[in-house]
Amino acid sequence: MAMFLLVASLAAVQAAPAPPPPAVSPALASPPSAVARRRWPRPVRRARLTNDPRYRTEDYPPAARRAREQGTAAFRVIVGPDGRISDCFITRSSGSAALDEATCAVMYLRARYRPARDADGNPTIDVDSSTVRWVLPDD
Repeated sequence: MAMFLLVASLAAVQAAPAPPPPAVSPALASPPSAVARRRWPRPVRRARLTNDPRYRTEDYPPAARRAREQGTAAFRVIVGPDGRISDCFITRSSGSAALDEATCAVMYLRARYRPARDADGNPTIDVDSSTVRWVLPDD
């Protein structure tokens, strides 16, 4: 009799609907495009940052400032053959969706690269990664 109850209980557990997946912040979601998952051949000469996309006090999101949020966001960018960023992905969250979104927004806005070069000297796509440490500004 005990064996029947165990089997019946197991069947009831297996028949139960699965809980919905947890909500994921868009900044933390896995990259949606095949471009992000593609393994790029390593260029002969890597893309190099030509300017300083320094994060400024005015870049700190107001909502994160009000909530006193701080943290370090790690990101990866795909640099196009024109030296501009074509995609930016958060690879490790700062713990704040607002700070993660601001990380990529500043990179899209300010970062410029000298394009990578392939073996023939032609501009090509490259990948770069870094971190940004968000610290509340002194008011």
